[in-house]
Amino acid sequence: MPTTITRLFDTARELIDRGAQSDPASHKKAKGFVRKAAKALKKDGKLVTRAAKKRTISSDCAAALTRLLTDAANRAQQLLGTL
Repeated sequence: MPTTITRLFDTARELIDRGAQSDPASHKKAKGFVRKAAKALKKDGKLVTRAAKKRTISSDCAAALTRLLTDAANRAQQLLGTL
């Protein structure tokens, strides 16, 4: 799997962790972290699509990653709604 995909996914995970661990009184800061994570997940989805077109990863792998990233982006949006 291309390192850019794993790097962006790890970045999104770290941002969500930072948002969850931020000061409970600072909702604005937490929302900023989660928004950045959602943006990274969207970008990661585009990279997966591009990698599948270039046949860097298999179509089955791309489909599984796309489902995973879509689920993660949906969860990030739900988290934003609760903050």
